[in-house]
Amino acid sequence: MIQPWLDKGDSFIVVGPEGCGKNLMIRNQIKRMKSTQIAIIHCNAQTSAFHVIQKLNQMCSQSTGSSGKVFRPRDCQRLIIYLKDINLPKPDMYNTIQLIAFLQQMVCYKGFYDHNLEFVALERIQIVASMNPPSTIGRHKISTRFTANVRICFMEYPSSEELTPVYAEYLRGILINPEFAGGTMVSSSKKLAQFLVDLYANVRSKFSVDDHRHYLFTPRDITSLVFNLLRYEIAEAQSLIETLIYESSRIFKDRLVDKDSKIRFDKILYSLLKTHLRFGEQLKDTFFISQVLKG
Repeated sequence: MIQPWLDKGDSFIVVGPEGCGKNLMIRNQIKRMKSTQIAIIHCNAQTSAFHVIQKLNQMCSQSTGSSGKVFRPRDCQRLIIYLKDINLPKPDMYNTIQLIAFLQQMVCYKGFYDHNLEFVALERIQIVASMNPPSTIGRHKISTRFTANVRICFMEYPSSEELTPVYAEYLRGILINPEFAGGTMVSSSKKLAQFLVDLYANVRSKFSVDDHRHYLFTPRDITSLVFNLLRYEIAEAQSLIETLIYESSRIFKDRLVDKDSKIRFDKILYSLLKTHLRFGEQLKDTFFISQVLKG
């Protein structure tokens, strides 16, 4: 959907919940484009037009022609200004966001007025942005005068069927290492991925942000869990399952606020272990300690 917009140079916003893959998708598509550079601006409550102009000065060369000043990409044919979390800047007392008003000017008039009130035209420069829905805490509504002039793409969290092959491939790349029983457990990567994705889906359905705001579980949590396996040297399947139990508890269980919730999590965890991995034991008060060798 967004590739034709990138090819044509259309300005657009990708909207979706936190951790659904907006940033990954945008950067992956731009990486495939020839002679194109990306300049990323990580927005916060204080981000303003000044930060965009500063980035343009860094990435563009300025020339003066018969029609006035012009900004062109310096080391490439096209420049994409990517504003991450565009709805984080705080509105002023008139409920106006200066950054959004400035971007509207750039999109509608292909340029902006500098501090000397002289118009600066933009050539081969594209505006791309991403944002979480404004219902999320700390986010603000964007003016419809701006959104009416850009394209909008909405994306949701990937389904379990889409996540499983992704994490199966991640696990395959990890388990093939000699530190993991000499690479003999690589054939179990798909089964382990299905277990982790089902655990994430169950936790997400049982513990929601409606209960507590920090109960925001995303696919990033599965990614963290998988990459945390690289901290261990695992000699057998039993040790791998015990490590998964421990890391799952640290990433999901430690965020639960009361004892009843933690008991519910344990029931979900050990039920899935029995279903997917045929593991019926329960680990109680198990800790993993790293040993520091002094030479």
